[in-house]
Amino acid sequence: MTILLLQNDTMIYMYMILCYSLFFDFTVTIRTIEPGKNFRGFLLQARRARDNTSIPYDTEPVEILGTWSIPSSNSLSKSMNCLGNLSNAVTHAGRDVQTSVSFTWHVPGVYMGDVKFV
Repeated sequence: MTILLLQNDTMIYMYMILCYSLFFDFTVTIRTIEPGKNFRGFLLQARRARDNTSIPYDTEPVEILGTWSIPSSNSLSKSMNCLGNLSNAVTHAGRDVQTSVSFTWHVPGVYMGDVKFV
């Protein structure tokens, strides 16, 4: 479980990304922590975790890993094609208010290493 603190100009919102796996597919859920809080927009990718945190982000190429699928019951989300690859990110499909949303992340077949969800 990862807790993210996202900040705009006036407030800090707390969101949680929950992951659980059955073999090579992970169910990933973005959920608000506080009752009464919600969100409208999001963009989520799985990326190779950097080995050397002293390297600035803008000097190291981004490696987006795996693909995403969205359950048919989730009409509030859609997949995206980033950096020329199909369905390697998920985002909101409109401006609807949400408190929780789930997807399936499919692990790339040959990848071994740490992954971070951003």
